[in-house]
Amino acid sequence: MVSSTTTPDPPAIRLDGVSFSYGRVLALDNVSFSLHPGELAYLVGPSAAGKTTVLRLLHGQLKPQRGSLIVDGQELGRARARKLRRVRHRVGVIFQDYRLLRRLTAAENVAYTLRVVDLWLPRREALSRANAALEAVGLSERANSFPHQLSGGQQQRLAIARAIAAAPTVLLADEPTASLDSVEARRVLALFELAASGGTAVLVATHNAEEVARSHRRVIGLSDGRVAWDRVLSRSA
Repeated sequence: MVSSTTTPDPPAIRLDGVSFSYGRVLALDNVSFSLHPGELAYLVGPSAAGKTTVLRLLHGQLKPQRGSLIVDGQELGRARARKLRRVRHRVGVIFQDYRLLRRLTAAENVAYTLRVVDLWLPRREALSRANAALEAVGLSERANSFPHQLSGGQQQRLAIARAIAAAPTVLLADEPTASLDSVEARRVLALFELAASGGTAVLVATHNAEEVARSHRRVIGLSDGRVAWDRVLSRSA
């Protein structure tokens, strides 16, 4: 008789007792949590709580000084340069300052990232995928515009298109709505919901209490570098 029990997917990211210090300043202290494919969660806390440090660790920009950090099945603390690059290609990141390439159009910004991930991807195919990503974020009509010709909200959506175009395993966003009005903020958060529905694990670092309260999603609270609470907000929250 064949068992109907299914084995759950392993976490897309997992932190187990992770600590990190900048010199004598302790940024993270014994932090543990995991995020599964298709899960969207918010990482909240005041300034200097450790949110950006968590994202930098997950992107491989930093290595944990203590504890275990696994992303897409790879232990990053012990990963060599080649394996680390492979993992980073599976992680999409939306930075606070967007980091768009000013001399490239919107479509070229996305296509460039796709070709970094896949060096063998033909330019024509990369541009085709880029245009599809721009359409998904409502920027198809601005494909040939340069970043300086876009509003702040449009630049943010371009950064998201660039991050999701390669269908990453993990999507990290650092204060993605900090400079947006409420309408643009809701549009951006809807894109994260869309990415999660496609199987991507999405972690959004934010201090925007209003957007978190509306999300009815899992919220991980950091305080002084530690996980202070971790829960899913109810509909009545």
